[in-house]
Amino acid sequence: MIENKTRDIWRFLGGLFLIGLGILFLVGQFLRFDVWHYLWPLFIIGFGLLFFVGMVTGGKAAGGLAIPGSLFTMLGLILLYQNTFNHWASWAYIWSLLAPTSIGIGMMLFGRWSGHPDLARTGRMMTIIGLIIFVVLGGFFELLIGFAGVGSPGRILWPVLLILLGVFILLGRGFDWLKTTTPTPPAITPASPPAKTPEEAASTNETTPPSQA
Repeated sequence: MIENKTRDIWRFLGGLFLIGLGILFLVGQFLRFDVWHYLWPLFIIGFGLLFFVGMVTGGKAAGGLAIPGSLFTMLGLILLYQNTFNHWASWAYIWSLLAPTSIGIGMMLFGRWSGHPDLARTGRMMTIIGLIIFVVLGGFFELLIGFAGVGSPGRILWPVLLILLGVFILLGRGFDWLKTTTPTPPAITPASPPAKTPEEAASTNETTPPSQA
């Protein structure tokens, strides 16, 4: 039953991919547009998404497929951007989206899918570190070094990203180390008297005078 369902999913995705690819090349022929020149990174993206399909169909035991899936999908997206805008110089800083960012995203998905919260927290930290490296280095190369020319959208994009990163740190957990907490002393409960042995209880009854009416 499960094998038939998995086979149907792969057949559906494969047919959908071929139909979409055929439509793109057909449109390119009519419009005299070189589709392959711009869309070849889609094959890398599709290859990365196949890992997520395998993860979903394989259940919790296949959660580790999220890591290579995130890595190849991010690589395809980066190449799609660079190829479309001819911005290959962005490798100077965009590598941080591959490692540690995409690996961290994969670890987060792996941890959440397979029920490993420690792995998910580690992936979240790696993702945040990677995004910080990306924004800082991107702002340095695009604004200070001059990868983005005068009038380029990058001149506006990177300052906005730096502002958003600062707001995220301020509103997030960037200043948790400044918060001081007063330790609460443990509650003291009176100790109960030790239980008496039968001999001690008998001797107590003998020495206690009877109550007078």
